[in-house]
Amino acid sequence: MTIVKSQPKAHKWIQMADLEYIACQNRLMTLLKGNKAHRYLDIGCNAGEFTRQCGAILEAGEIHGIEIDPEVAGKAEKNGVRVLLADAGKKYAYPDNYFDVITANQLLEHVSDTDNVLRECHRLLTENGLLILGTPNLCSLMQRILILSGNQPTTLHVSEVQVGNFIRGTATHNDHIHAFSPGALEDLIKYHGFRIEKKLGSGFYPLMSPVSAWTARLLPRLAVYYIISARKNSPGK
Repeated sequence: MTIVKSQPKAHKWIQMADLEYIACQNRLMTLLKGNKAHRYLDIGCNAGEFTRQCGAILEAGEIHGIEIDPEVAGKAEKNGVRVLLADAGKKYAYPDNYFDVITANQLLEHVSDTDNVLRECHRLLTENGLLILGTPNLCSLMQRILILSGNQPTTLHVSEVQVGNFIRGTATHNDHIHAFSPGALEDLIKYHGFRIEKKLGSGFYPLMSPVSAWTARLLPRLAVYYIISARKNSPGK
């Protein structure tokens, strides 16, 4: 069978995924409530709309972002974000203990050196600083069904198009080079000197909202996205 490359927006399932992505952003922002930051950093800030919303919740004096795409970074700066044009897999040009809060939503699956991201987050955060990470869940109910039926999970890309699953042919640009189980994400965060505070799920294919949102809260380790908030450990802990 010939696989024809198509735009993601052309597939109804991808349109559903876009809505769940927005729901994930909203779910992540609930973890920011009650926190304040003098300096806030969003790694992988894209065009800055989400970053700006997070900064507003935190009442941040300075809103910073890291972005690799110059054109997209320009859009983020127009949204009030102080952008560092850089690869998230490298060391970041900020001093130690510089940020009170760092977010990295849907980033780790794109970065070759995930350890570097966590090491840099630990270095840059103030003592007891807040880190929030969100990634697609390799162990979501839908991914488990795909794997058990001998199909490729949609969260892990092996080609410029989806292959081996029901959305074959839609463009991926080979962006996702990692896929995380909830346990792997938790262990990675702890390994790099953080203590986990909260763990949330967002989205639950093939259910639609509001049932999807309710089920993800009930069964977060089977949800489409897995989100963790953690605090930087004090020295010696």
